[in-house]
Amino acid sequence: MTPISKFSRFAAIAGMALVATVFTACEDDDLNSPVITLEGGDVVAVRIGTPWTEPGATAEDVEDGTISTINVDATGFDTDVMGTYTLIYSATDEAGNLGTAERTVNVYINSDDLVGNYTVNDTCDGGITDGPYTSTVTASVDTANVIIDNFWNAGVTVNSGITLSGALNNMVDIDAAGGGATFVGGGTVTEAVKTGSSVAVTMILNYDTDDGTDVLNCTSTLVKN
Repeated sequence: MTPISKFSRFAAIAGMALVATVFTACEDDDLNSPVITLEGGDVVAVRIGTPWTEPGATAEDVEDGTISTINVDATGFDTDVMGTYTLIYSATDEAGNLGTAERTVNVYINSDDLVGNYTVNDTCDGGITDGPYTSTVTASVDTANVIIDNFWNAGVTVNSGITLSGALNNMVDIDAAGGGATFVGGGTVTEAVKTGSSVAVTMILNYDTDDGTDVLNCTSTLVKN
């Protein structure tokens, strides 16, 4: 039997120590990211012009336990502007692992925010145009409905069938009658911005009007004065 040299024994021991170190290091690696739980839900609705109150969040990590520092990225978030916003929450553990969560905030409108006088321009089939003229929007007893006076520049008051829907309450459904004609279609409130005590609004409606003689497809653009 060939005797094992002192150098060989040293190399073998060193090798085993290195392997043990590698396994230990692998076992000790922290690869777990913190888990963030949002208080108040993942989707929140806020009426336009309402100050934002942060519901809060918690962060827990397998190795570090509760993490007290949670950062919130609210870039572009503005409760004075109708829209859907995403808030990003993040927390980092001692090993540098990053955990994130997202909250959707819908800044919505209701019929009271649409009340006011509007400058209106109409475009209909056959190159027919009308405007600018003035219409008045008032709120009905239901916060999801509005009344429009001087609809279609014909002195018509449409007091039912103009309904708001959707996450932002900005989808407009039209199924109404007035002045001997029917109006069926839809549209959107494309812009709503709270400034002081009023809300600036732009609304685009597309509908068919039928007076019993002619049926026309029209598009109305209404800009609140």
